[in-house]
Parts: sequence; structure tokens; C-alpha cells
Amino acid sequence: MKVKLMVFLVLVFVVSDFALRIFPDSSNTKQVSNEFDVVSAVVLNKPEKSTLDKHIFGEIFEQKKAPEQVKKVAKKEYKLTLLAVYSAPKKFVYVKDNKSNTKPKKLALGDEINGYKLANIKKNTAIFKNSNKTLELKVFKGK
Repeated sequence: MKVKLMVFLVLVFVVSDFALRIFPDSSNTKQVSNEFDVVSAVVLNKPEKSTLDKHIFGEIFEQKKAPEQVKKVAKKEYKLTLLAVYSAPKKFVYVKDNKSNTKPKKLALGDEINGYKLANIKKNTAIFKNSNKTLELKVFKGK
């Protein structure tokens, strides 16, 4: 008898919780304004001096010099070798990265390797593109 009563109470609790989640109380709704605030000017103020406790964090010094600019290093081109082109059941290619000591990778259209995205697959050719360069790799290098 006690087990049936417990099961019944749990069932009532679950059903009421479900009903309250599906049919929320309509008197507790919030009004949302769809008007935009227009900002004509933004003023950025210098941050205030640090108020950190120097006994805890030590002496705090303000940096007066501008940080040194980071030197831009040109990216090295990666040498890729097209090993195989498959067209059934889906088109994919196997590509080997000659610069690294890794296994050949299986790539489908849209996959990336070393910043190049596989854009097109032809009979013996795979075309890779990045933001400013296009690579066309062939399985058999012809004359």
C-alpha cells in the first residue's frame, strides 16, 4: 500500500512539473521594449589609479613606455604531395605533408590542411585554396 502511494505521489509531482513547464503562468510575463537607444558620442576616460593593496600584491608601477610591437614573421610554405584521388562512393584525396613526419591524410571537399581548404577534386588533380593563394596538385606530374 505504501509503495502504491509513493508511486502515485511521484507521478502527480512529475505530471504537475511537466504541466507547469509546458503551460507557464500568463500573469508572470515581462514586457520587452523594442526601442533602441541612440548614442551620439562615447567618451572614454583614463582608468583610475590602481587601488590594490601594496602589502598583498607588492609595489605597483605604471608602465609609461608603449609595449614593443610584435614582429610579423612570414609564413613558410608547406610542401604537399597528392598521393591519390578517389571518386567513388564520395570524392576524397590522400595528401602527404612533406614538412612534417605524419601519415598521409584523407581529405574530402571542404577539409583543411596547413591553412589550405580543399576546394575541388578532378580526375588526377586536387585544388586547394586559402585567403590569397591557390594550389593545384596533381597525382602524375605531366609535361
